[in-house]
Amino acid sequence: MRLLLISAAAFGLLTAVPAQASAQEAAQCPIMIAPAVFARELADAMSIRETTEEEQESIGRRVKALADACRNVHDIPDEREEDYLNLALTGIVMARLALDLEEVGIAPSSVEEALDVGEGRTNVLGEEFSDESAVKLMERLEKDGFKLDSVDESIWVKVGAYAAATGAYYTLAGSFD
Repeated sequence: MRLLLISAAAFGLLTAVPAQASAQEAAQCPIMIAPAVFARELADAMSIRETTEEEQESIGRRVKALADACRNVHDIPDEREEDYLNLALTGIVMARLALDLEEVGIAPSSVEEALDVGEGRTNVLGEEFSDESAVKLMERLEKDGFKLDSVDESIWVKVGAYAAATGAYYTLAGSFD
């Protein structure tokens, strides 16, 4: 009887793994299929560049097309469409801005740690970052050897956009588990 219970428990654990993997795959899908040029355009529009209404509509249509393709593959129900669309948007922006930060010598993990965003963290929203958080980030970047005075303002905008997108992405991704 005991062996039967252990086997049943093990089976339960094994059947949970594919569901978890599937949720992670569903969350990553839009990031993985977004063309690099579009990811760049979207990240710039969400951080350093003002967009026209026409550009916003075009970007919205393309994000929706990517999200819909992934929703179909991963069986995301219609009632979760808006959440998944936001997940796609924030995920693509987060991934592209992480590359931008790395290119200038800022480790995304340093931003995540200092601002408590990312997988398994508090994931406060962008407008909730405190002055204390900003000081913590500056201290962390200096500790990492990053020269704060060498940074163009657009990089700080990208840091903020990265933190906001990361917090939003992981909050939304957690709701799909």
